[in-house]
Amino acid sequence: MKKLIVCCIINLIPSLLFGQQNQHYFWYKGDKKVLNEIEDKRYLLFDSKPDRVQLSKSLQVDINQVGEFVKVSIENSTLNDTYWSVVEGKILDSKINLPGLLYSSPFYYTNEGDEAGLSHLFYVKLKNHKDKVYLESLAEANNVEILHQNKFRPLWYTLACTSFSTRNALEVANLFYESGLFAA
Repeated sequence: MKKLIVCCIINLIPSLLFGQQNQHYFWYKGDKKVLNEIEDKRYLLFDSKPDRVQLSKSLQVDINQVGEFVKVSIENSTLNDTYWSVVEGKILDSKINLPGLLYSSPFYYTNEGDEAGLSHLFYVKLKNHKDKVYLESLAEANNVEILHQNKFRPLWYTLACTSFSTRNALEVANLFYESGLFAA
């Protein structure tokens, strides 16, 4: 019964935390840090290496605005052997629906003017080993993949968002942190 109540609460957290919010932010040492979205720069993750020329045509940006593709290798993951790139230029959301695209996320400016990129990965620290059930439940509720547990820091887990996730990695990381169920 206790597990059922916890699962219900976990499923309500996203709507409670994000219902009225449009502000971009992250948490640093317990302080909320505001971010401003960069409208013309995105991180794109693909299931295989796309052709840069074809991608630039599909997105209607110059070839020079499509960065080189970098291979991602994550053992024991459905995201193994994927490729990411940074694309600059104004991209319409309708153009983001590309074949093989697994994930897309914006870049941000901090209040200090620094640029902050956002990938598909984020990290969660459990309060104790028994809290893994909360991690699994919240990950499932948000269509987030738990990639692995850090072998040197066993309370830390690496998670990944995809195009099926309910939000981008920044928003989901905030949701996990604000749930109060995790240490970081």
